[in-house]
Amino acid sequence: MALKICKECGAEVSSTGRCPRCGKDQRNFFIKHKFLTFILILIILGVIGNMSLKNNIVDNTVKTSTGNKQEEKKYINVGEAIQAKDWEIKLTETKFNQRIDPPEQPMFYTYYQVKDTDNTYLCIILEAKNLSELSLGSDNVATVSVKYNDKYNYSSFSTIEDSNTGFTYTSITNIKPLTSKKIYYLAEMPKNIANETDTPVEIEIKVGNNKYYYKLR
Repeated sequence: MALKICKECGAEVSSTGRCPRCGKDQRNFFIKHKFLTFILILIILGVIGNMSLKNNIVDNTVKTSTGNKQEEKKYINVGEAIQAKDWEIKLTETKFNQRIDPPEQPMFYTYYQVKDTDNTYLCIILEAKNLSELSLGSDNVATVSVKYNDKYNYSSFSTIEDSNTGFTYTSITNIKPLTSKKIYYLAEMPKNIANETDTPVEIEIKVGNNKYYYKLR
């Protein structure tokens, strides 16, 4: 039979009997002790369960908040450098025109003119400097698009300046290491957009996985 210590006098007693020294009934004490131990275990389990539930609620809130977080736009100014992995890029000029001529005009040169007289080009000029050790294709510098009035989107095509032909295709032109070239991005849109002054026009410049924005107005 297991022996216990009497809490009254310290004598060894049976867990179900009375103390031989002081006569204290030990049964009520051990039953009470087991009951209190059981209650304490329940309380501990309840606290742990509440902590786990709170942690789950916090985690879900963070994930939901992160999932619904709006993209923070990074705006640039004319002449401000954009640093990329292999490029340093600057927005140098924007202009509306139905005809876009190259800066250098040999006797015979290439230019761009809209076929529909109700349309015009928005010309966005980027200066790209190759920072790598290899020649890189100029068609991989950036992707440029335009948003008008916060809802109408216009894509662009690119061309690059050339001293012999005025303009040439970016798809067949490389930029040498530590050399800068101006690339022209042309977005065709309705002509009336050029004459408005208060309707917003925003340019998006995507370089790699990053996006940069310029408020034209």
